[in-house]
Amino acid sequence: MKSFDQITQSLLKFESVGLDKAKLIKLEDRVDHKFICPVSLLPAIFKECYNEYSAVELNSKRWAKYNNLYFDTKNHSLYHQHHSGKLNRYKIRIRTYLESGDSFLEIKSRTNKGRTQKVRTQINSNIIDDNAKAIIYNNTGINFEELSPAIAIAYNRITLININRSERVTIDFDIKFKRENIEKGIENLAIIEIKQKTSENSNLKNILHLHNIMEGSISKYCLGISQMIPNIKQNLFKEQHLQIHKLVENGNRIN
Repeated sequence: MKSFDQITQSLLKFESVGLDKAKLIKLEDRVDHKFICPVSLLPAIFKECYNEYSAVELNSKRWAKYNNLYFDTKNHSLYHQHHSGKLNRYKIRIRTYLESGDSFLEIKSRTNKGRTQKVRTQINSNIIDDNAKAIIYNNTGINFEELSPAIAIAYNRITLININRSERVTIDFDIKFKRENIEKGIENLAIIEIKQKTSENSNLKNILHLHNIMEGSISKYCLGISQMIPNIKQNLFKEQHLQIHKLVENGNRIN
């Protein structure tokens, strides 16, 4: 895709930082702000960020490949909690960093105060051992035996950081869903997430607003499940799906 080449070139203009420096920004308990836009707009957005942000670089690359395997109950109760807007809700997943092969069990929760909290532990070869099962139960009240793999989601991730503001930004694109040997993808959608200890001013927020990119709620897990299980309840996501379709189509015309 032409946009990928443009993204590569625009990322080279950022000052780079190593993963060790990025890890200094601890955001296991944070406030998230999410935005969606066409991938084709990213170079123009980056052009306005060079003075404020640095790009995380690993093995001479400024984006990384991720694979998330999400778990849910048989009746997809975790998905339905999100769909209904339940204030205290969870996602349970195994995240694998494809460049290193490292895998982590992660429990991501959304509290009734609008904060995102994450607990993680490294695991071996995607095996949920007794320690990982205990972490799941202690943080969600769910026994691992009640869970099964629901969907795999692969994507590329760019990470920008602003050390002075303790702010981390992730940009996910080339998103692919896989469930029961069926695959779908959304090539021209970028999901931008600004992560902060407390909700405060952000240079990137201002830039996105100038590009008429408004903040909204989006979950890759819920987006994938609603796309891959057609009969599942998803009426509250229909407007979001329409917006994504328009963004992708408009972005393709920009290309």
